Amino acid sequence: MAAVDKEQCLVSVENEDGSKEVLKVGEEARNFDRIEVGDIVKTVYY
Repeated sequence: MAAVDKEQCLVSVENEDGSKEVLKVGEEARNFDRIEVGDIVKTVYY
């Protein structure tokens, strides 16, 4: 996890190839309030 915006439910993730993406986190995400910069997460998006 490169950055977390809890108010807007956005996260910036760094992919294995070093590229970064900003993702909108849906309401179905569990424990979003516990996510911190530096955490390693598994994401599924479509």
